[in-house]
Amino acid sequence: MDRMKNKGKMKIIVLTIAAAAIVIAAVAGIVLFLNKEKSNPEEVAKQYFKLLSAGKYEEMYQLLDADTKKNVSEETYTERNRNIYEGIEAANIKATVTADEKRKNDKKESVSYQMKMDTSAGEVSFDNEMELKKDEDGIYRVVWSSSDIFPELGENEKVRISNTEARRGQLYDRNNVALTQEGIVAQVGLIPGKMEANHQDALAQIGSILGVDPADIEASLSASYVLHKLPEPVFKSSRFF
Repeated sequence: MDRMKNKGKMKIIVLTIAAAAIVIAAVAGIVLFLNKEKSNPEEVAKQYFKLLSAGKYEEMYQLLDADTKKNVSEETYTERNRNIYEGIEAANIKATVTADEKRKNDKKESVSYQMKMDTSAGEVSFDNEMELKKDEDGIYRVVWSSSDIFPELGENEKVRISNTEARRGQLYDRNNVALTQEGIVAQVGLIPGKMEANHQDALAQIGSILGVDPADIEASLSASYVLHKLPEPVFKSSRFF
């Protein structure tokens, strides 16, 4: 009787272990299924750009697909991204990913996004696309290339910031008289209210330095519109180029 009871207990234990194994397998299958369901190109792209904003290039590399990893080592990938983003002093990196509603019909594996970032040359923004594809587990991975950094960036090209001084255009009226020109303007002004009552000697010295008749300076200072507490221009010299 004891042996029969023991055999019954063993059967129960075996059945319990088998049932537990089935439950574990079922749970694992559900988790894998849910991961596949949750893995869509937009979410993977958002995760990729979140890591980029934090400068976690090594973790970004883990989101790449197997073929990309065969062609680009982690060291090369990390160095390329770090050199470019840190070289232009990129900050406040933000990518707005756009969902593609047509993917349900044509099974596209790309996402569109708008990138914005602050750089040493000011704010930079552009529209771009990223390619992704499913791996053997049904999880989307990034098919990376240098164009994911900037749309027209080639694999062997570098990014460099250079400052170019802007020049204002020259405008002329119909009589070919310049309305706007580039050049240097020097101007001298006097504040009448701070000048001595007898300032003829001072005007004579100023006129001699500037090459202006003291009488013309006196006429400018005596005009009815002159404000005695503000500088009044008495000389202007322009040099255009």
